[in-house]
Amino acid sequence: MPTTPTSSSPWLDDERKIDAPPPGTRLLVLSDQYLSFVKDQVELLAPHFSQVTVIVRHNPVTEISRVVPVHSLAPYRRDTLVDLRSVPANVRVLYAPALFLPYDADNRRQGDRLLGSVRRVIRSEKIEFDLVHAHFVWPNGHVAVRLGEEHGVPVVVTAHGYDIYDLPYRDAAWRALIADTVREADRVIAVSERTRRCAAEIAPGVEPVVIPNGYRPDLFRPMDMAGCRERLGLPPDRRIVLTAGGFVPEKGQQYLVEAAADPAVQGLDLCWVLMGMGRLHDELVRRITRLGLERRFVLPGWADHAEMPLWMNACDLFAFPSISESFGVVQVEAMACGRPVVATCNGGSEEIVNDPGVGMLVPPGDATALAGAIRDALERRWDSRVIEGHAERYRWDRIVVRILDEYRSLVTSGRSSAT
Repeated sequence: MPTTPTSSSPWLDDERKIDAPPPGTRLLVLSDQYLSFVKDQVELLAPHFSQVTVIVRHNPVTEISRVVPVHSLAPYRRDTLVDLRSVPANVRVLYAPALFLPYDADNRRQGDRLLGSVRRVIRSEKIEFDLVHAHFVWPNGHVAVRLGEEHGVPVVVTAHGYDIYDLPYRDAAWRALIADTVREADRVIAVSERTRRCAAEIAPGVEPVVIPNGYRPDLFRPMDMAGCRERLGLPPDRRIVLTAGGFVPEKGQQYLVEAAADPAVQGLDLCWVLMGMGRLHDELVRRITRLGLERRFVLPGWADHAEMPLWMNACDLFAFPSISESFGVVQVEAMACGRPVVATCNGGSEEIVNDPGVGMLVPPGDATALAGAIRDALERRWDSRVIEGHAERYRWDRIVVRILDEYRSLVTSGRSSAT
């Protein structure tokens, strides 16, 4: 039966009718984190469930990042995963310890280790659920399908990125593991058309549904540029190029650094902001120093999700030099702030930067082309209203309606079969 949202959130489209799961339905969410896209989803899903339990995969080893500044560990600190003060009343966020090291992150044994940990949390906390939604096929999806079998409940798995376009192509054993999870899930959600194609190729006969990630319009919206720069301590009179992402080879920041030294942009007074952390941090700093660009670059680390709109509004242009991407929600967030995007043809950006009125695309791994596009974009006059309008389709309150529809279909069909 169609229902209206019960939340008073200012970023909820209260006019939209929602086909929610039956009253009393309890949802279990498995994730590697709670902040960002998972938290945003859960806040809008929660009013339609009697109880939502989020079990976050937590690596106890990374607690050392509290005292040891290891770039590859810091993003996974437990105390950065969730601000419990902002959790809805009917949502519980729990942790399932799963021991692994960054260099062991793709170990196939993770799935069974995590499954055992999640089972213990479910028993100790007496968690009951009617539906499981896992984010990432591995290892959370693997755990979800096992729980679905054990508890007799439907399972939704969202394929987000490397779990579907990287792991299955490493060797036959990985392909079998990922394919089995995709086939055994009751519904597979792909965040982009590229991700859908990969999932369908890995598990023929499975028909994933494409539901992208989204943004919060109460956070990501146009703000005064000068005010944002003042709050962040950024130069008021220089044009700023911003990028955001983990410092790993796949994100391509190394090519953005090379682009900053290209003759195409040498005559421009630019400030380059590389936001993120990761194992390539020191290498990026060395590269910047070698090119004599120390005074042009700012590396602020990670910003809180609620602070990201300040950075987006402080920049003139958002750059996304990723080599391979499933979606790339930061591009949508920049657009929601009215900022044009220069991205690469990385597999995901083509589905977002698909209008010449919102940005430009260049080949991946090509610093010269990237520099030329950045110069052209900075010299062009953009209509911020067109860019903002383009992002509207990715509002979370519009995206989550589609997720709820999938939930309802699975839960109601499951109950019908049981009777």
